[in-house]
Amino acid sequence: DEAVTVFRQALKQEPNDLDLRLQLADALEANEQPRAAQNEIKRILQIDPHHPEAALRQAMALAEGWQFAEARQAARELAAHHTDRPEVQQQVAGLLLDIGRMLSQYGRTREAYDVFVEGERYDPSNAHFPLNQARMLPMARRKDEAGPLIERALAAAGEETETWALAIETWAMADQIGETRALLE
Repeated sequence: DEAVTVFRQALKQEPNDLDLRLQLADALEANEQPRAAQNEIKRILQIDPHHPEAALRQAMALAEGWQFAEARQAARELAAHHTDRPEVQQQVAGLLLDIGRMLSQYGRTREAYDVFVEGERYDPSNAHFPLNQARMLPMARRKDEAGPLIERALAAAGEETETWALAIETWAMADQIGETRALLE
């Protein structure tokens, strides 16, 4: 409560201080006031419609509210406005990875696959995108297409054990036990 009061007092002096507004949004979240926090994010976007952190938070809130198409559109707009900032591109990719995983959990595998393909464009070195694409294929009865995606994921992952474990699981999901054995050898 104290932090919220302090930030609100400071904003009376500097109403366009976006970093201060982000801190207030964080304090409101910590204080279990998510609606008020989201209102601060909206105020930031009214001042700067392309503010990366606020736009990412807004897009994630849309996704968490099952507004997946709107969240994806917000992510695309953010990436398009910040093509010169690789860190923003990676953050957009991370958001799309989260959205794809949510869609997958709800059984919307075709949409999830499309989101993973889109996300890979923003962060092509992220092994989780081709791996998650491969994980969606058995549900779409396209398990034979999983191999090249898994190979790409493993090449990008290097020594990352989580990706290797998920690759083994993905081969098993695709009924490719021979490939699973080959990875283990």
